Parts: sequence; structure tokens; C-alpha cells
Amino acid sequence: MSRPTQFTIDLQALCENATTLKRLAGTRSTMAVVKADAYGHGAAKCAATLSPLVDAFAVAIGKNSLIGSNAVVTKDVPEKSIMAGIPATKVGDATKGFKPYAVTDEDKK
Repeated sequence: MSRPTQFTIDLQALCENATTLKRLAGTRSTMAVVKADAYGHGAAKCAATLSPLVDAFAVAIGKNSLIGSNAVVTKDVPEKSIMAGIPATKVGDATKGFKPYAVTDEDKK
């Protein structure tokens, strides 16, 4: 028999931890990684809580996307996108003439 799993994010603790990290980092920049909200943990609330406390957020790069040299990626990149520029913008689709460079068992299904 399975038991339901419950997961709760303590936003106050998150805030305190980010504040401690910022203090320990001194003059160095801090970056937060907030994963997609696939499990309904409240990624938007976490990001809003962290926003005034960090210098940047990490972004997700979609599978089989290409990022141009020196591009500055400031937001998530969809799958099979070609990005370039500062800030990076989509300049093409990596669907025609490109072979996937990352193939997983899931892709083979």
C-alpha cells in the first residue's frame, strides 16, 4: 500500500537561506536555480521570493538547441531552437538539416 507524499516549501526559510548565501558571497554574484513547476511545488512563488535576493536566475536550455558563441541567454530556451545575440533571441529552428546531438532512451521510444 502506498502512502501519499507531501512536500512543503518554507518560503521564510528559503528567504533566510538566500540572505545568508548573499552575505557569504560578499561582492560575488549569486544565482538561483528554480526548476520547472512539474510537481506543483510553487516555482513562481519561490522565484518571486528569491528575486530581490539574487543577482540572476539560471535558465533551462531545451534539448537539441544551439546557442551562439558569446550569446547572453536571459530566459528559457525552447527545444530545437537556435539562439544568438545579446540578449539571446531565437534566430532559427534546429529542425531542418540538424541531427540531434543528445539522444536518450526516452527519445528512442
